[in-house]
Amino acid sequence: ALRSRAIVRLAGRGGMVSVLAPEAQVVGRLTAGLQVAVVNGPEQVVVSGSPGELDAFVAACEGDGVQVRRIAVDYASHSPQVEELRDELLDVLAPIEPRAGQVPLFSTVTGDVIDTGVMDAEYWFTNLRQTVRFDAALKGLLGAGHRVFVESSPHPVLVGAVSQAAEGEGVSGVTAVGTLRRNEGGSARLLQSLAEVFVAGLAVDWSPWVAGGRLVELPTYAFQRRRHWLPAGRSVVDAAGLGLRPAGHPLLGAAV
Repeated sequence: ALRSRAIVRLAGRGGMVSVLAPEAQVVGRLTAGLQVAVVNGPEQVVVSGSPGELDAFVAACEGDGVQVRRIAVDYASHSPQVEELRDELLDVLAPIEPRAGQVPLFSTVTGDVIDTGVMDAEYWFTNLRQTVRFDAALKGLLGAGHRVFVESSPHPVLVGAVSQAAEGEGVSGVTAVGTLRRNEGGSARLLQSLAEVFVAGLAVDWSPWVAGGRLVELPTYAFQRRRHWLPAGRSVVDAAGLGLRPAGHPLLGAAV
């Protein structure tokens, strides 16, 4: 929240676009006012920079048939513009007291496992200023044997990148799901996502979904067993039941 409030100062001076192309190809198209902001996967890159430079970049990509999409922001995260926020961010984030964690954390700043005890104000400024190396962190996770990925967000945007990375690394059996989807919020959508990872072999604690349930004792008296079936009528193929006389021949039903 503190970083979000600070970056408002950059509003109106930049933008970001998503490009479906390899990082090396994207870098070759950059001009002085642009920077690779995020590398999500082998062919998922985000570029940030000034509006004019981005307009020219988008036009060049579209002219060459490269898929590019504008992101709905008017600031340039992970670009040189963030440098002017350095002193402010280091000041407001100074109270952070990082501690060592129990669960290994793969950082998108370093692309590898880091000691969470070093995630101080300087780290979080770097996190906003430098390129996000989601691709490197993802490779590390795959290399460490992780095969189930859950994206916690209002709508999944990285699930495809996970699948691409797994394919690029030659890793099979990877499951990637989101928590919610646009226009599909609520517990029903989350429950479906849990079902997907459960089918993939992940242990799921279902107790929160059935909280409050209790066993009910059955009555101790004997059940009064009574049948309520209708009596069976005569078959319509019975000649006598139809008021006819049997023909007396195995191939004939009745004499008319």
